[in-house]
Parts: sequence; C-alpha cells; structure tokens
Amino acid sequence: MKRRILVIEDEKPVYRTIARALDGKGYELVWTQTGHEALRRSLDEPFDAVLLDLNVSDVDSLKALDSFWRLHPFLPMLILADEPDVRGRTETLGADALLRKPIKDADLIRAVEEVLAESHHDRLSRITDALYGKVTAP
Repeated sequence: MKRRILVIEDEKPVYRTIARALDGKGYELVWTQTGHEALRRSLDEPFDAVLLDLNVSDVDSLKALDSFWRLHPFLPMLILADEPDVRGRTETLGADALLRKPIKDADLIRAVEEVLAESHHDRLSRITDALYGKVTAP
C-alpha cells in the first residue's frame, strides 16, 4: 500500500516539481491548493504526512500548521518555505522538516523518507521532549 502525502501548494509548477521528484518512490500524492481544503480533507481521509507551502494564499500558513498539529499531532509535517527566518517558527509549531524553495529533489526525497521512517514511539518521544522543553525553558 502506498503512503499518502497531502500536498498543500497553490503553485502548479511547484507541485509538478514535487510530484516528479516523488514519482516512483511508492507515495500517493493528494494535491490541494488551499489550506482550507487541506484541513477538510485531513478530517475525511487518512494521510501519512503533510507537505505544506507556507505561502498558500487562502489562510495564514502558520495557523494552518498549528491547526494540523492540534488535529493530527502524530502526522508528520514537512514545510516548504522561501523565507529565511521561518526555521524557529516552524520548529516551535512542531514541523518535522523545513525545505527551502526552490526544492532540490534529493532534499525532498530524503526529508520525506526520514519523517516516514520515524517510529510512532520515537515521534512521541521527540514531541514530548519538545513540549517539555517549551514548558521548562526560561
């Protein structure tokens, strides 16, 4: 059975780059062009990971990331961004990987494989550690 990845990207050429890079790797990509549609579909369909462009125009993407995290705390989140200062903000919200635009095929494949290879137990431990660190940090 193919692993399902929800791709939230409003630019068709960027989606095509993602689809081309992941073609033949055993993934089923489900493309949405809006954050609202992606959140709705995530409630109706199972996914193994989410690939979210931070520049989707219909919703504040950091709020969408937070919504995904609250609805699906164990769903791996990969972020596409061209902003230089988003790393800290996405890690704070629980993103598992940050990919810079323009996307390099090898980086995308490696990031997807890494987040999908993480066991449920390891993901739970990492998230718990991150949350615990947030609570106790001065």
